[in-house]
Amino acid sequence: MQGFILTPIDGVELMNTYLKAIMAGAAMFGTVISAGTALAGRHPQPDERAALERVLTQEGFTSWGEIELDDGLWEVEDARTKSPADGKFDLKIDPKTLKIVVRHKDD
Repeated sequence: MQGFILTPIDGVELMNTYLKAIMAGAAMFGTVISAGTALAGRHPQPDERAALERVLTQEGFTSWGEIELDDGLWEVEDARTKSPADGKFDLKIDPKTLKIVVRHKDD
């Protein structure tokens, strides 16, 4: 039985093939990771922000932190009312109805 012998040229071509496969895999992995990050949360467009701020104001909130769309709901961090005694709330707002569906008091 005869063994498989690589010439130097064959070895370089084989190495190039492996490197191309590794680079393609790394590129696909990077694309998947960045796509997941991009979908993790997005900030509201100006018209969405205006509508959300109207709702927050109507519900008695006077200030709030970051607003982002995550898992299909607008998430509002550190929403505060006029009364400091009320503390801060994390809110979730349905983007279709603009109703507050979760109101969690921050500790």
